[in-house]
Amino acid sequence: MAAIFLIPISVKVKSKAQTCKKKFNNCSLNETVITKSNILQCDFSGADFIGTVFKTGNFMKNTLENIQWNLTSFIEMQLQDITFTGTFNECTFENCGFYTANFENATLINTFFKNNRKFKRVKFINCKVDKITYAFLKNNLADLKGLLSWNDKTILVWKPMSYKIHSNIFSLINNQY
Repeated sequence: MAAIFLIPISVKVKSKAQTCKKKFNNCSLNETVITKSNILQCDFSGADFIGTVFKTGNFMKNTLENIQWNLTSFIEMQLQDITFTGTFNECTFENCGFYTANFENATLINTFFKNNRKFKRVKFINCKVDKITYAFLKNNLADLKGLLSWNDKTILVWKPMSYKIHSNIFSLINNQY
């Protein structure tokens, strides 16, 4: 059962609240539902977001290091000036707007991306993904450069194939993917 949670320094659950420049280091927001909130410039280093739902609001310029991202959902959120790191296991990003959002040194397992806006601008830097997550990213028209498979080999490197005419025969030269 999700908790209705009130953080005394102005992040209110189920209300229109705004938080600026607050520290929530190592805090537990386990199974918390946060709706209609503007969460700005907060430091969530070491926080526990297991089962947390962020719905209808803004999540901008926050510090997100060593976060536990399991069963975390972002629904109808504006994600701006954010770098996501860590392991995302069974997380959801649905109907979100991404503005200068990056995933760096992240592992994404069974993580779903559905109906997101501005997703082409999201950068994936040295990220590992499974096949299901890859399919969702591709379907959302993500820039797939920087994605790695589980065995640390790049799963998508686009190299154009070259064609040569030799003795009146077309030969296709495959540039080993």
